[in-house]
Amino acid sequence: MHKLFFSAVLFLAIVSGCTSTGPTNYSGSPASKALDDAKNTALKAAVQNIDTCLAGCQALTGSTGKGQQLCEAGCWSNEARNSGDISICDTKFGNDSSLQAVCYTNVAVKKTDPSVCEKIGKDANDILRVTCYSTLAKQKKDKTICDKITSDIMKKACTEDLP
Repeated sequence: MHKLFFSAVLFLAIVSGCTSTGPTNYSGSPASKALDDAKNTALKAAVQNIDTCLAGCQALTGSTGKGQQLCEAGCWSNEARNSGDISICDTKFGNDSSLQAVCYTNVAVKKTDPSVCEKIGKDANDILRVTCYSTLAKQKKDKTICDKITSDIMKKACTEDLP
């Protein structure tokens, strides 16, 4: 269970760190702004094009190990989020239910649809399903989404920061 949770947290860190499309702040000089604009443009292109993203995984890891698998999972999860296509989550993650759960969460957030969280299996993914519901509840500022969480402790944590 700890290994599964660690893998999911690692994957979330990779996806959130590697797929941010927000602008980079620059120091104010024209050269810094031009460099930041170029980096932002390249990052957006890599995030928006699945083939570029997958090729980048190969270039970064240079092998077919776990690092490349996590990177490729980030590409597919990002593609699912960008397109809102839940079928990507259904087909691209094999037996790795924790990575699939992250993909479902990304699509749920994109679509602002808590029913997508229900696709997260009930096996070892309780915390990932809770994360999905909690993220949406905070995004929509809707405590009723927290009612879908079965653990009283986690439900309370979900509702604490909401109006």
